[in-house]
Amino acid sequence: MRERVAAQMRDPAFVEELRREAALMAVHPKNDAIDDWLETMVDYDSWGAWDENGFAEPPDEGD
Repeated sequence: MRERVAAQMRDPAFVEELRREAALMAVHPKNDAIDDWLETMVDYDSWGAWDENGFAEPPDEGD
């Protein structure tokens, strides 16, 4: 899956669509409430390290 995501991120049309969607989400009338909910629901520390190519270190899966 990581390879597929990396390939998509090199596609200018995909990146432009991602930027367009992000811009729309930023002006959502309930954006602050959604951000607050995400902060309480998502454990970002469990995502692992991230670099410009994707995950530099996979998240710890309890092994």
